[in-house]
Amino acid sequence: MPVAGPALEPPAINLPQAARGLDASEAAAWIQARSSPMILDVREDWEIRKFGGIPGAVWADFLNEQRFEEAVAKLGRSRPCLVYCALGGRSRQAVARLAAKGFTDLSWLEGGFEAWVQSGKPVRR
Repeated sequence: MPVAGPALEPPAINLPQAARGLDASEAAAWIQARSSPMILDVREDWEIRKFGGIPGAVWADFLNEQRFEEAVAKLGRSRPCLVYCALGGRSRQAVARLAAKGFTDLSWLEGGFEAWVQSGKPVRR
């Protein structure tokens, strides 16, 4: 009979104090309030093809380190950035990685793209 081991916990994430999670309504207001917002979609390409994305988002597949690094290298580190994934886990990890690279104004979409869709916000197909 197998012995049950400890429950798997997600890795600890050291988020910068200035970074904050936004719900879908707050994220939509965040986007509206900026003339040129940087929205970073860190999902895999199949997720975007299947479900769409937030209009104006830049793709940087967090699970493909090379693609992520190439996309992030083209972004302005001082520009406000909203990061999202499917449910919120990868986006928080991406925010931590971006902060380590010197990005200073970071937020993530709590509940991810799923929360965005559920709240009736616009989707680019």
